[in-house]
Order: sequence, then C-alpha cells, then structure tokens
Amino acid sequence: MQSLEFTVKVITPTLMGGGFGQNDGIRPSEIKGMMRYWFRTVAGSVIGNDIKALKSLEEKVFGSQERKSPFRIVISGLKETDKINLSWLDLPNGVKYLGFVINMNKERLNNVIKAGSEFKVKFLFKNSVDNKIIKIVTYSFYLATALGGFGLRPRRGFGSWQILSIDTRGITEDLEYLKNYDLGNIKEVIIKLRNLTGLNQNRNLNFRTVSENFICIHKLNGSSWKNAFDDLGKRYQSFRRNGLSTTPEYHNIKNYIKFGCNWRRINKNNWNFAFGLPIQINSKKGIPSLLGLPPKKNRRGNIIPTSIGIFKIKHNSEILERLPSSVWFSIKEKDGNYYVVLTYLEGKLFPDENHDKVVFQFDKDLNLQSKCKNPPKSVEVEYDANDLKQRAKDFVSRGR
Repeated sequence: MQSLEFTVKVITPTLMGGGFGQNDGIRPSEIKGMMRYWFRTVAGSVIGNDIKALKSLEEKVFGSQERKSPFRIVISGLKETDKINLSWLDLPNGVKYLGFVINMNKERLNNVIKAGSEFKVKFLFKNSVDNKIIKIVTYSFYLATALGGFGLRPRRGFGSWQILSIDTRGITEDLEYLKNYDLGNIKEVIIKLRNLTGLNQNRNLNFRTVSENFICIHKLNGSSWKNAFDDLGKRYQSFRRNGLSTTPEYHNIKNYIKFGCNWRRINKNNWNFAFGLPIQINSKKGIPSLLGLPPKKNRRGNIIPTSIGIFKIKHNSEILERLPSSVWFSIKEKDGNYYVVLTYLEGKLFPDENHDKVVFQFDKDLNLQSKCKNPPKSVEVEYDANDLKQRAKDFVSRGR
C-alpha cells in the first residue's frame, strides 16, 4: 500500500472538535474538509461555470455520499500533554482580537492543541489509485497548511501548522520541497495542482478562487508564537480602524444616529465588509451616551457592552446571516522568526454585487426616538464592491 506520512508542527493553538462545541483532538474529517476547500479554490480558477466537471474530479479524489475516497487519514503521535486549557486572560490583546468569537464558547478553551506540539498525519492510498490523485492529495494538504489553518478561526491564524518531514512508501517522487513555505514554492505548488485538474482554462469566476498573484508573506515582530500573533492582531485591528479610534462601521453608525438618522454627512468609505460578515456593533459608552441611555452594568458593577445592531447582506428577499472573509491568515516559523502568509481569494464578495444590499439592522431593544423622528429598523449602506476588494488586497500586500 502506498502511503505518505507528514510530521506536522502546530504553530498556533488549534481548537478542533466535534459536537457540543467541545474539542476532542485532531480529526481526520476536518483535515480532509480543509484539503477539499483549498483544492476547490485552485480548481475553481480554471473551471468557470463547469461545476459538473469540478464535482466529478472532486469526488474521485475526496469521495462523496455515492463514492468512497481512495485514501484515508490516520493521526498518530499526539500526546495528552499536547492538550491544554487555554487561558483567555493570559492571551495578548492582539490574539484576543483575532479570536474574539472563541471566548463566546468557554468550552472551546478546553483541550486545545498547544503551539509547539508535533504529530503525524498519514495518508494511506488504495493499491489501484492513480498517481495523479496522490499528487492532488499531496498538494492539497500542503496548501491547506501553507495558506490556511485547521479547527476554529482558521481564517485568522488559529490552527496554523507546518510540515517538518515527509516519509514516503511506494512513492518515488521527491517531496522534500514541501517543507518549504517560501512564496515561490507556494506559487509553484498552486500551478502544479491547477495543471493536474485537466480542466479547461476559464477565468469566469463564479466563486472565490486562489491566485498566486494575491499571496504575500510578511515578517512578524516577536520571538514566540504569542508575541508574533499579538503583532498580527494589532496590525489587523489598526488597519480596520483606518486611522480612527474605532472601526469605520462603528464610526459611521454613530454619526448616522448623531445627525438624526441621515447619511448625507457620513463618510461611507473604507468599509471592512471584504473581511467577512456579519459585523456586530456593540458599545460600552459612545452610542448609549448619545441616546441618553444609562450604562448597562453586570453584578460586579462593570459596564457591559450595549448591542447596537449588525451588518448583514440583503440578497433579493433573503437576509444572509454570514459571508466568509476573502482574506486568510496563516502563521509560519523559520529559524526562530515568525511570518504571516496572507492570501486574498478572487471572486464575488456577495452573490450579486450589482444588486445585493448591505443593511445595518438595529437591535430591537435600542431606542432611537431621542435622535430620529422616524426610527428605522434597518438602513441600507452604500458600498462599491471594487473598493471593498481593493481594501482587502491592500492589507494583503502591506501586511498592516
């Protein structure tokens, strides 16, 4: 039986698990799912509208309900000491900013695979498997480690892994170069995987795809994963604020209310919608004070955030609750230094960029009577899809 065994190092904490919001170790199904995702982003750059051809090739490699996959994944070498209960209070502010949703589910802070852990990921192939499929699996796993992450918050750098060594059995190709995460190597693997699809070149992008032209690597400050991750989080937070004390989303909604629910005096540029929706707006003081509302306090007397509302997408008659970010973060380590691989995915931000609306839905308990004559339940937001995309590309190219 042909096999590939990768020794993998965890660069940032990995929160991978099953049901009930709990972590239960490294799951082969999640690894395969992430490999399938990055395979699609590469194959999609040439498939265009021919979804049937993409689905057929994807089933041959990764399987489906009707067809069994020609390989299986076995995890080994993970020790109980590699699992920790992550202390949210001990994390730097930049890390908390990138992983803020994790703290909403306290159980996910238990049994986290800690940074620095090493384990093995083994791919076992059927004897009859085509060499082309072995290569697609290999390159898909490499790109999943190079461009993304695994588990919870992989788009924001959590669950970043990298390959330390490769052991092959029955496979003659030299794969040592897959330990290299330099930009040239990543681009070369993308091109190799794209050529393996055998699909016709068609750049009609109907979904998000990876292009070797929109991947950048930036050095991070810090000699530990925690400090480097903190540096990345602070860079990202600063970019989203765009010179303001808060994000443009909060700033504009606050001024919308301040000026009597009127957009005319609002700066509507520099939205962060390309980094994912929904965007929740909460406030400890600002807007509640503006409305003359008393601050909310917990039992200890500490002021707690007031829910102002949330940005979503209106597509025809539907309200879309969630749209993924077009930018992925993946952290790598080399010679004691840390780097971030930033990847921008080409394609549509919204299902219909020409007609879809970004709407801000006010919290149903927020009283706007003191500022607005006819308080709206929601308000449409003006945006330019190309400007949103360019803003995301700017972050990828500059890394701050």
